[in-house]
Amino acid sequence: MYKVAEYYFLVEAFDGGTDYYRESYTRTMGRGIELVLYRDDEMLERKMIYEGKDEYVFENIAPGQYRLKHAHDGILWRGDLSEDYVIGSGKKATKSEALFEIGKGEEVLGELFVKVLPGLEAGKLVVEFRYDNP
Repeated sequence: MYKVAEYYFLVEAFDGGTDYYRESYTRTMGRGIELVLYRDDEMLERKMIYEGKDEYVFENIAPGQYRLKHAHDGILWRGDLSEDYVIGSGKKATKSEALFEIGKGEEVLGELFVKVLPGLEAGKLVVEFRYDNP
């Protein structure tokens, strides 16, 4: 003959005081927008734009004709970079250019800048999102 045992459980639940975690996909996976750099019609590099990151550096910039594009084919900047702009010991001035205002709707929050920094053998192209009112 079998006996049926009875079991009783007591569960105590409590709030640990931590906020519910929600991943910000625009910070971890990107906004779905990429910057694409071309030299002489050859794609060099793509960089995903992330929320909270305001500077993107493209290395090994050699003399040539450059285009910085939005991944969906909008041209953000064009430049013909001679050796004077990309190779040097720092004596030459940095080439910097404000491209356009950026914002949300009709509210202007800052500007998009591009600057070229010369290096000993190759330069850098830096794209900056400069926010006045983040």
